[in-house]
Amino acid sequence: METLYGNESLNGFLHFDAKVVREIVLSLLNPEGPWAPLLAGEDDFLEGIPYILEGLKASVEFKSLDILASDMERADFTVMTEPAQQSEIDALSALAAQWSAKAQEGQKQP
Repeated sequence: METLYGNESLNGFLHFDAKVVREIVLSLLNPEGPWAPLLAGEDDFLEGIPYILEGLKASVEFKSLDILASDMERADFTVMTEPAQQSEIDALSALAAQWSAKAQEGQKQP
């Protein structure tokens, strides 16, 4: 941080931590969590949750994005990746299956 704050030409810095964002989204989409009854009440959204989780699988390798803006003329982008963990992909698949089952249950009810 000292390097960043000591750079007078630096106009902006953004650090986007993808793992933190995934954890927040997963906590909101937990089928046993406090948001589940609210989400389950919306049929259109309920059917889309498995697709959201499939999209999160595609982001498992994405670790972070850093953007440095200098002198209003330059922006440096750094994308960090890491090997995908099969356990994380399997956990997302399991959540998607749970939400798919909830969606099918909702379709069976009048």
